[in-house]
Amino acid sequence: MKNPRCIKIAALLLALSFIEPRLVFAAEDPSEAAEKAAKDIDKAYEEAQKNIPDKDIKEKEDALDKAARDNDNTQGDPAKDPKKEAQKKEDEARKEADKAEGEDKTGEKYRKALEKRREACKRLKKALDDLRQQLQKRRKLTSDNSDIEQAIKNAEAARKRQEKIPEALTLSMAVPQGAPFVATLVASGKIKLDSVGTGETIGHVADLKIQNQTDQPINCAVGPMVLESKSGKNQDYVCPKPQTVKIGPHGTATVPMDGVCINRNKPPVAKGAPGDLLVNEGNPTIPQNPNSHIPVNQAGDLLRICTAKYDAANQLQKSGALKNLPYRDPQKQKDIVVQWSTWCDPRISQITGAPPATKEDLKKVVYKQLESQKPMSPETKKKVDQGIDTIFEKVELTTAKAKDLEKPEEETSGGSTTEEGPSLGQPVYVSQTRAKQPTATPKSKGGGKTTSKPTPTPKPTPSPTPTPSGSGQTQEKENPTEEKPKTPPPVPSYPYTKEIDCGTITISIGDSGELVFDFKRNDKKCPCKEFGWIQHISPADQDNWRYDNGVLPGVSTPKKQGAKSDPSKPKQPTTPPKGTKLEDWDKNPWYGGTTDKSKPKDFGEHPTPQTHISDKPDAPNVKFITQLVCVETGEVLFSWEWGPFEKGTESPDKVGGGETEPPPQKK
Repeated sequence: MKNPRCIKIAALLLALSFIEPRLVFAAEDPSEAAEKAAKDIDKAYEEAQKNIPDKDIKEKEDALDKAARDNDNTQGDPAKDPKKEAQKKEDEARKEADKAEGEDKTGEKYRKALEKRREACKRLKKALDDLRQQLQKRRKLTSDNSDIEQAIKNAEAARKRQEKIPEALTLSMAVPQGAPFVATLVASGKIKLDSVGTGETIGHVADLKIQNQTDQPINCAVGPMVLESKSGKNQDYVCPKPQTVKIGPHGTATVPMDGVCINRNKPPVAKGAPGDLLVNEGNPTIPQNPNSHIPVNQAGDLLRICTAKYDAANQLQKSGALKNLPYRDPQKQKDIVVQWSTWCDPRISQITGAPPATKEDLKKVVYKQLESQKPMSPETKKKVDQGIDTIFEKVELTTAKAKDLEKPEEETSGGSTTEEGPSLGQPVYVSQTRAKQPTATPKSKGGGKTTSKPTPTPKPTPSPTPTPSGSGQTQEKENPTEEKPKTPPPVPSYPYTKEIDCGTITISIGDSGELVFDFKRNDKKCPCKEFGWIQHISPADQDNWRYDNGVLPGVSTPKKQGAKSDPSKPKQPTTPPKGTKLEDWDKNPWYGGTTDKSKPKDFGEHPTPQTHISDKPDAPNVKFITQLVCVETGEVLFSWEWGPFEKGTESPDKVGGGETEPPPQKK
């Protein structure tokens, strides 16, 4: 009879003979291990990006992450860190991070995401070591090692990405043309939207949490908008600043909203309170949220009125008009005049149902704040009253300035010359050139001055112009869109020369390939004394024109831009309102580009009328209209349309262009 013990041993050996090869076969391939670890690194980064805490906490957590990474790089190698200084530094960084977090642990998710990333990086390091060993062995057998070499490159790139500090998604204040707005994306089911309050009445009033529900990245235009309290128990906010955010497939972005409260008689949405705010863009083309209590047209009014208040505060502070407010912080100065100007506005009160605020209301608020600390002496009260008088004076100044800025663009104030008829006391130039000579597109490339009369270049479609409605509010009225030519205008021949009653216009190509516009005045025939070039820029596929300069400051980006413009107008604004300097005028139309080396570098941000300008586009998908204008009357004497530039790198002498008929004067 066979020994039972021997049978058991034999069975065990037989089983192991099957198991051992399977274990070897199942060992994870280092290429696959590296790829998985790299994905985990990127996933952890995205998780950290979604959970970025307050600035102070984030700085401490980032310092902890770096110290921990440095410690990881010295682990197991005493020669690198004989005294284990790296561990001490990590311990110290952890104490500082714990101290910054406090009991709330608001940075806990951020820390855990960074820990996951470090763990993934450890796995990646091991896989990378295995890949290098594998490569050495493979080189002895074959010369084709491209797969392992590529895997090593990918792994090294992933290790480098581990050092990247998570940052909040970048927001742009300039809305890309064609970017869909929040409400449109919500209505189409492409995004999911939630809100969180901050407890503030002005400034950072809320956060919008936007989730991309699609498999594609979304460029989402956020604002301008009114944020309404669904419950009606809390404040509504007007957020006039446009932003954009790019959200990856199924990703999430948190967008801070800057705005002003319009309900003085209600509390702010509490800090961290979710879900009470809904978006109202004042857009009549999409269904209104059933929980909304502000009609679309009133939302449009609120945006128009409050935008002007923000613009007024910016201009007043820039001019020094707010410097004697009893607040030294520039942002606080603007916040207080915007907030109280908003609460004092009877038009806003009519929409919200709260009575307009008065100086007495301001006094009550200030007294309450001060007396909650300690009783005021008669002397202190006198100084406080003086400060309140100053504050309310600046509030009224902001209100008056804002009303001036609210006017539709075709209306003027002060010395601005945007009227259809001539201004009194100014020279009137009736262009005989337009009557005598039809507008012509230059002949195809072949040299010399243009003397023939080719096919006219189609007139650009006018931009929508605001017109007052019967209720006194400003609404956008769209002009009928003219059919655009299917083919761009022909490439002109340079130099192009045109004689008008006031002088000679020459368009040529400069030494660096730029397009140069020059005008020489003829003193004998022209009553106009001063001239300048205005240039309009628009996306190539739209007629959304702006003056091509850097007059308006960027908010979240260094990129500057000009005010909205309309090249179809026979008169352009050329003179700032009375009491406003040209360099402080936010509707300054002049183009500041020039090859003149004597001009300051920032000349384009404070342009003055020039008879010699030049430009070479450096941005894709743009087109231009450049116009010679009489400064005294604002009359457009000559108009040249050029582009489109699809890539932005094309030379102007390779792109279509031609003269267009200057806008006709109204009779």
